[in-house]
Amino acid sequence: MIGRWRRILLSGLFFSAGHIFLASTVTDLGLIILLFTFWEGFICALVYEKYGIISATLTHGLSIFLLSSGFL
Repeated sequence: MIGRWRRILLSGLFFSAGHIFLASTVTDLGLIILLFTFWEGFICALVYEKYGIISATLTHGLSIFLLSSGFL
């Protein structure tokens, strides 16, 4: 079994790795997108650990909504 903080860090890493295609083909931001998605995966994993999957999903959806609507 792996520890809590290692799970959270790996979650951020895997979430970021899942966005490599986006970072390399869809946008011109590259590494910035990967760093952001790592941070977002890390935050969502923290929320998941404390509040569960629904809260983590809402956190992710709300952050994407705020970014895409220009609020952030």
